[in-house]
Amino acid sequence: MNERVAELEQAIANDWSLSEIRQRIIEKKTPASIPNTESNNYKERFTAATTKLRKSRIWSDPKKRKQIEKLLAQLETLTNVE
Repeated sequence: MNERVAELEQAIANDWSLSEIRQRIIEKKTPASIPNTESNNYKERFTAATTKLRKSRIWSDPKKRKQIEKLLAQLETLTNVE
């Protein structure tokens, strides 16, 4: 039960979206014999990062916004290669 409380506190602290919470529940329900693939881990990290970016005040900082623009350009380049 303590694990559930800790996860709930984490969800509140990180301001998880409903889809993120659902994803975590699904992961908990999957058997332990089926480990998360690295691909899923990257997708989770990306989703968490973009959610934080959307909600942060980072956009008002010109230096940080410029860094985000560079990273976004790199991501766009990577996805155009495929």
